[in-house]
Amino acid sequence: MKKITMTIIAVVCILMLSVGSAFAGNRVAHSNAITEDAARNFAFIDAGVKEKDAVVTKTDFDFEHGKYVYEIEFIANNVEYEYDVNATNGKIIKKQTEAVMTPETAKKDGKKAAKKQKANTAATQKAAAAGDTISVEKAKSIALKQAGRKANDVTFSKAKLERDDGRWIYDIEFYVTGQNEYDYEIDATTGNILDYEVEGWELDD
Repeated sequence: MKKITMTIIAVVCILMLSVGSAFAGNRVAHSNAITEDAARNFAFIDAGVKEKDAVVTKTDFDFEHGKYVYEIEFIANNVEYEYDVNATNGKIIKKQTEAVMTPETAKKDGKKAAKKQKANTAATQKAAAAGDTISVEKAKSIALKQAGRKANDVTFSKAKLERDDGRWIYDIEFYVTGQNEYDYEIDATTGNILDYEVEGWELDD
């Protein structure tokens, strides 16, 4: 029992010495490394960013792949930068960028999208007013062809031209008694099928 206890104590002492050595080594490495400010400057220079334009979110001293590095993260000009800088000589080891969305850019993008949507809506309305939309009979035939049905075999329950998400569409519905029900959305300008559903006929008990 005494021998086991001595062994445990020896193992604990070795672990403590290892941790202590690692901590001491890290402190020595940090004291011999370039400063945090210098490491950030190396990253700024590589990114082509002025210090006054950057918001630094992280500066950590770490040991990776056999080297002491500064992990630096900052945001500038709506871009997030991540750098690993060699803590000894300032050499860039790794870098990564990612676009970030700010309230300002979100607002601008929203205005652009709204403007584009308005232009598309105006064009569609103009086309409809000028009679550039396909006829309801054409829309029906497109739906029937896709469904593999003939007009004599179905009963139309709806065939309506309406506005949806800024464009004119035909909402076409028909059914085959005892078999299937069909629902189509067809672009009234191009004749393209935008969406369709087929459901089995439900019989009452």
